[in-house]
Amino acid sequence: MGTDRRLRLTGWPGGTTGLRVDAESRQRVFLPLKPTLQRVHLELPGHPARPLCDVSPTFWITCPEFRSAEIGRWMTRRGDKPWPSGNPPKYKAELVASDGRTATIRVLDRRRLETALARRSREVADEMPAPAQSVKQHCLPGEACNHVR
Repeated sequence: MGTDRRLRLTGWPGGTTGLRVDAESRQRVFLPLKPTLQRVHLELPGHPARPLCDVSPTFWITCPEFRSAEIGRWMTRRGDKPWPSGNPPKYKAELVASDGRTATIRVLDRRRLETALARRSREVADEMPAPAQSVKQHCLPGEACNHVR
């Protein structure tokens, strides 16, 4: 197995909801497993079931999705489904194990990532100096003002 096991996934709205693997992740993470890989276990954050998805022959060509009703239930419970048209939820994941025939993928908690990013954005905003007030914001009508116009 390669050293970079990170994956990017997006929601897939087909007949059975699934997770679509981006082309770069499929090439880098799964192609070395291609000769023998048959199934993928998914570890979904906060979800007790671990769906077991078959890897179809078209996974390698045109349909790089893992599909399961459990994925749909998990997305619905999280509030990720339904999603706005053209804007499926995005997830980060990692390959945590493979015995050759079955791989285990751990989907990382997207909310934790978003919360950490939002917290850092607030910290950066707090560190930035406040914007200078304009003359109109600073000087009240009827008060003496020494600002140069």
